[in-house]
Amino acid sequence: MMNTALKEDRREPPGPPASAFISANASHIGPFHDHQRKLFEKVLKLTLDGQAEGVLTPFLFWEPQPFEKGTSADLRILGAQGWDTFTSETRDKSGFRSNDSRIIRRALSEGLLNLDIIPSKISALSYGGGDQQTYKANEGQILRAIANSPDHEVTRVRIVDIMQRYISENTMATTSEINTPVDGILFDFLRDDQFPRMAEARGETMLMSFGGTLFNAPRFVMPDESRTDPIDEFTNVWTRMNTQHGVGALAVFTHDTQLDPKKLAESYAIEKRSGFDAFLLGAWGRAVQQGIILDKNYSPFENWTTANDIRETDNGVNVDLLNIAKRDHSIETTFGTYKIEKGQRFVVTISGKWREEVVDKALEDANWRIRETYKEDGNPNRLIVAQGRKPQNSFT
Repeated sequence: MMNTALKEDRREPPGPPASAFISANASHIGPFHDHQRKLFEKVLKLTLDGQAEGVLTPFLFWEPQPFEKGTSADLRILGAQGWDTFTSETRDKSGFRSNDSRIIRRALSEGLLNLDIIPSKISALSYGGGDQQTYKANEGQILRAIANSPDHEVTRVRIVDIMQRYISENTMATTSEINTPVDGILFDFLRDDQFPRMAEARGETMLMSFGGTLFNAPRFVMPDESRTDPIDEFTNVWTRMNTQHGVGALAVFTHDTQLDPKKLAESYAIEKRSGFDAFLLGAWGRAVQQGIILDKNYSPFENWTTANDIRETDNGVNVDLLNIAKRDHSIETTFGTYKIEKGQRFVVTISGKWREEVVDKALEDANWRIRETYKEDGNPNRLIVAQGRKPQNSFT
């Protein structure tokens, strides 16, 4: 049972406010991080109050900025470094990252660039490409193929991420391989609907996302205590992207179709992945470092452990990734004091593994038309090429 210091008016579904759109090359990096601190405080409260599950996902990717003040009792809990360790631990062993690069390679060999829906000139966007090695194997593979094609041209690349370091790394990687303008955009694309609409590139925009980032959709607890399904927020995100990028825009991304609970449990065996453990505990370290948890000596490792909860649903499988309290204790925060009981669980992120027809229906509902899919034996990841279409007018 959860004891909280504050109760909010819950007549409307809770949800984090929009963040700011900031160019990584602008002088507004500081204000962006200030805004993210406030947004993180809000979603941490939603989590502790039991009003949302999985909303912490983008805030687990963090590391202190040089201009930030604050201390952490245990700086091993740096979300971005934990994620880097995790990808290093899994890249060669389990194929966590190579499944994407393999299906991309397959699609390119089978004529992805020869499809009549691929414009001769492409303005490309990368959503959450991650570390440089992962980005070069995924987005970089496609961009190099387009740049080397006699019939295609990359006119611009926008690298969008919530991590400034990833933007810098991948901007450098792109400019070293492709002769085209490259922009870095520091942006919370999972939570914000204020991305520039880029009218000048409509019909020639190609957005790319790999690694399942767009499938980390949260649940919200409604006033009647029912919970939304993560597929609903997944649909909402794709609806926003249709509005942002316009009719005719292309989306190239991967969908993990693995639905076997035993295999998923093995893939998410957190106890074998030190980096993933640190990543999933990153919210507590961030809250200490940013002064949201008032006890500067609060130790995430002493108070929390991690686990996964594989949930089969009508739509497929949801992998809930948990923080579980090791002991009874209290957390004093800027928004109240919480009594935590041993065994209390919080869902910090959710990975949706949904059936193909469920994902296809969600994309259709979000005004995207699937134009092509690619599969290969032994690879659970399929590559989808979808195209933005005009929304249905419900008033006609």
